[in-house]
Amino acid sequence: MLKASAELEARFRGLAARLKELNAHTESISKQSAIMRGIRSKENATKLSVIKDGIDAALNAFNVQNAVTVERLIMTLVQEKLQKRDHDTLKNLPYRYQAEFRSAQNEAKNGYLETTRRGLLEDIEQWAMSEDPKQPPFFVLTGVAGAGKSTLAYEVAKRLENKNRLGASFFFVRGDADLSSTRFVFPTIAYQLAFSRPAFYSPIVQACRKHLTHGSLQDLEHQLNDLIIEPLRRIPASHPATTIVIDALDECTDEALERIPRLLHLLLQRIHILPFPLRVLLTSRPELHVQEIFLSPKISASTKPFRLQDIPLSEANRDIELFLNTQLDNIHGAEELRQSRPRVVEELTARAEGLFIYATTVIRVLRTDISRLAQLTDSLLTDLPIPSGKLLSELDQLYLKVLRNAFPLTLLGLWNLGKTATIRVLGAIAVLQDHVPPSIFRSLLGIPLEDIHSVLSRLGSVMFSDLKHPLEPVRPLHASFPQFLIDDTRCTDPDFYVSPREHHSHLAATCLRLLNTCKAMRPNILQLDDITASRDSIRDLQDRVNTYLPMDVQYACRHWASHLGAAEHSSELHTSVTIFSTKRVLVWIEALSLMDMLDTAIQALSKARAWHQVSCSTE
Repeated sequence: MLKASAELEARFRGLAARLKELNAHTESISKQSAIMRGIRSKENATKLSVIKDGIDAALNAFNVQNAVTVERLIMTLVQEKLQKRDHDTLKNLPYRYQAEFRSAQNEAKNGYLETTRRGLLEDIEQWAMSEDPKQPPFFVLTGVAGAGKSTLAYEVAKRLENKNRLGASFFFVRGDADLSSTRFVFPTIAYQLAFSRPAFYSPIVQACRKHLTHGSLQDLEHQLNDLIIEPLRRIPASHPATTIVIDALDECTDEALERIPRLLHLLLQRIHILPFPLRVLLTSRPELHVQEIFLSPKISASTKPFRLQDIPLSEANRDIELFLNTQLDNIHGAEELRQSRPRVVEELTARAEGLFIYATTVIRVLRTDISRLAQLTDSLLTDLPIPSGKLLSELDQLYLKVLRNAFPLTLLGLWNLGKTATIRVLGAIAVLQDHVPPSIFRSLLGIPLEDIHSVLSRLGSVMFSDLKHPLEPVRPLHASFPQFLIDDTRCTDPDFYVSPREHHSHLAATCLRLLNTCKAMRPNILQLDDITASRDSIRDLQDRVNTYLPMDVQYACRHWASHLGAAEHSSELHTSVTIFSTKRVLVWIEALSLMDMLDTAIQALSKARAWHQVSCSTE
């Protein structure tokens, strides 16, 4: 618009200059005497005719130029409106931006050290970039917890993006309600694909517009076919190979035994019909429900498998030793540590047992108190009694040492709430169904915020918490830590073991109490003048939801049934469920609708019904 205004101003100046020039000719005639005008009447008439033609030509040129500019401006406005409409269509997809590899959620996975795992990364890049149609469309990277799968997936995504070959990425995150579910995988991938390559944009937008007429959140099969397969069938075979990265399939915990196999089966069945090479990098722990899918001969022909545990231990140790030395170079006082303990890196490498998570956790522990590097290192290298023959034994031992260093018995004895606050917070870390900020911990646990901060501040080597930004969710740096806490064969110290049923019971009771007593849970939650208004017609819907439905109540709406399903049976819970089912269900359904989570209601009620039936049978 500003450019158009400048052009118009320039044209006005040009017209004025031309008219001024022509006016000069008329003034030369007007200055003639009456006798001279009579003598030169024919000549003056010719001049005036030329001046008139000049004025007409200048005005015509001015009008034509203006018409062209106006037309161009209208076309620009129309194009901008169409682009906004297309973008709004994509934004209506239930995508999750946090799933992308670039998300702050995945910051801890951006820790690749140059020259490590070089051969494997070269193999993956070659597979992803190859235009050979005989290349398997799936690369399946598996490995035990802490082997570095997510770091490799992050690095591959980054490299392919730099080469304009990354189509999309989805990183599952255990404990995050949206990122531990398959519900948002295909819409999120479709959204990213649309912006990844110019050829994908228009077909995917058109497909989205048609898809959304049937609702925003649909079955996996319709999501895949409508949003990805059908629009990409219009892409020519000459289009360069494009890769989708899906990380940590094992961290999908939402009915994982059913939904992950179905997601993979759909991908395996449909991706072959695309005319150009669309590749998918998958990473996972070697979980049985994932492994079984790739065992059949028909499917195995479509995959290129690689097991991180097949990397020789000597090669893995070399990479871990390089990582430890590189990180120690950046820690003040580490040089003195290496001089006084020349074999410290070698000994820590041996204890890592090929697991990068062990090495990264060790470095985080050392950084918590650089004034005590020697004492911390000695503590880490001191043996604890652990069950023999366990694959994660050294990692478990490290986690126990982290907890014992953070919460020595003397501290627990002196601290006002002591063990109770510690185990409550550890329990929340282990069994909460979503990553939430400390203020929600306080509401759900009934513990003072300063005690929650105290516990979290001591867990910096295994947990992410930003006390300077109180709304930032707390989350584990690796999924193996919360799993360690709830496994009594791994967490062998009763001071830190988290009983899942006990903590689910407490959270179920808290969630139901919130839903049954909170003043926000009343008909017409948003206090609308028109109670028949649809979601789409409510301006600033998300802001209004956050205003009228506190975050702890939103958590309770989403997850009360998950906690209840894993809880112990008690008369208190039975009473709370009865009150909820008779007085609060309709308001809860209204809240889910406002939160765009209505599709979870049936599953939640099924869990509650199953728990209630078992509860009644045991009475």
